[in-house]
Amino acid sequence: MVFYVQLPNFPEWAIPMTKVVPVVYTEDAYDPSNITWTVYCYHLWHIIPSSNGNTNAVELRVDMTASATIPNLADPSNPTSIPVYVDIDLVFFNERQAQEIHTNNQ
Repeated sequence: MVFYVQLPNFPEWAIPMTKVVPVVYTEDAYDPSNITWTVYCYHLWHIIPSSNGNTNAVELRVDMTASATIPNLADPSNPTSIPVYVDIDLVFFNERQAQEIHTNNQ
């Protein structure tokens, strides 16, 4: 899945301090100790120049793949896929202080 997030008032200086954190989960009916997760998340920041000379806009491209499987008791060589839900958090992180300052769910 590829999606774009427009961040029109996002300051360019904050890009290096912002982490894109995928949070994946599934329904409560599955035993978490039996789930095998596969998650890939790549992101790319793009600065869009302002047409009127004001502050530039920031666009975030997120390319993500997530899947989960559980063992298939009838055929152990063929695991069963289960539904996966994804939240993307943008976390503003001050590495000097080593603490999370602000989270923003998208």
